Amino acid sequence: MSTGVGLVAYWQAKAAHSLQQRGMWGTIRRAAGLPGRLLRVRWVWWRLDNPWLRYTDRQFDRRYGVDTADVVGDYGPTHAGTFTRALRDVDVDYRRFAFIDFGCGKGKALLLAARRPFKRIIGVELAPELVDVARRNVAQYVKRSGGADVFELVCADAAEYRIPHDPAVFFFFNPFRAETMRPVLDNIRRSLEAAPREIYVIYKYPLLRSVLDECGFLTPLKQTSLYVIYRTARDSGHAPHV
Repeated sequence: MSTGVGLVAYWQAKAAHSLQQRGMWGTIRRAAGLPGRLLRVRWVWWRLDNPWLRYTDRQFDRRYGVDTADVVGDYGPTHAGTFTRALRDVDVDYRRFAFIDFGCGKGKALLLAARRPFKRIIGVELAPELVDVARRNVAQYVKRSGGADVFELVCADAAEYRIPHDPAVFFFFNPFRAETMRPVLDNIRRSLEAAPREIYVIYKYPLLRSVLDECGFLTPLKQTSLYVIYRTARDSGHAPHV
């Protein structure tokens, strides 16, 4: 997750969108309800980052001998409870699917995804130092858990990464600003045009949800205060092969 990029970019994007859609007076009326919405955002953040969750993150690290809990720069760990619930909401045969985490950081989501029998588990991360940590974590996790090594770590720009043509579950834990998220979604679109197939997107802490809502090839499947799940839109020209 990107901890430093979210709120400023979020409110800038919301303000621009509101001015375009509602005009000046509509935006002012909308802003009158801002305090209540800020309290809801703060409540969501508390559910994402509190002492109990930090404790469970460190317990996970001790169990498997990995290093995922500490915040480094824009990286913050994915918490197991919410991730598990979101993945459960993607009701598919995981053996047919790849799991791809864009902005995987130290790889916590990859390790949690390994609790399901995905055919491939792929982390895409731009920062080489985080990729190195993720590789060590994956090796240690496989050793401690005794599970299959289905992991792939890729140091690359997510907008340029060559996405495999497997049915896939894509995971975003608020990793990008809008100006990066749009090219990444365009990359996914191009992949679907080359190989139409079933895909799902789990977007946790969806500050830039409007960007996904407007991309044209995804439709919301489920939404909660902490995440939104999308799937391939059937009327987008990229209908899934189910």
